[in-house]
Amino acid sequence: MVEIHQHDLHPLLNSFNEGICCLSAQGELLSYNEVAQAHWNLNRQPTSKLTSQTPVRQALAGEFAHHELVHLSEQHILLVSALPMYAGTDSVRSIVIISQDVTEHVLIQRQAQTALNVLVEAVIDTHDIHDIDEALRRIAVLIPQLDSVDNSIAFRIDEETARLVPLALFGSSQQSYEAVSYTHLRAHETGRN
Repeated sequence: MVEIHQHDLHPLLNSFNEGICCLSAQGELLSYNEVAQAHWNLNRQPTSKLTSQTPVRQALAGEFAHHELVHLSEQHILLVSALPMYAGTDSVRSIVIISQDVTEHVLIQRQAQTALNVLVEAVIDTHDIHDIDEALRRIAVLIPQLDSVDNSIAFRIDEETARLVPLALFGSSQQSYEAVSYTHLRAHETGRN
């Protein structure tokens, strides 16, 4: 059997893109790479934040945890696998924790789900409305639910005058409906001249 010395292990662990750390059966931190240090904030916090996570507790209890989401905060989400190591005995000698930062993927998935929910709600809410102005108002109410949208303004083009007619303003803007309507109408008229 090939023996790996501690001074050889550190460069090997740092060659991985995933966070990798090893704990003793008592939850003491034995080794970790730089990615795991960033994922778990290992130098700045006690390992209790790490050992309190469900997949880590499962591994310490002798159960394999595979690809579990761990929400460290709203803006810090990890995909974690934790493997108990027995080394020829019936009791856990140590555990290995592998982590990947999936925050961006999870947030994108949430945004896509919100957008889909808004679309479904818009279809349901407007499917039997014959007044186009009312349909546009109802859709405009829903649009600010999207993460990247602060306000929504509903306009339509008047068929006789070919001018924009403001219908509604919804969202977090502190601007009045009249001010926004006037600003957009002036911009539209200026653009046509």
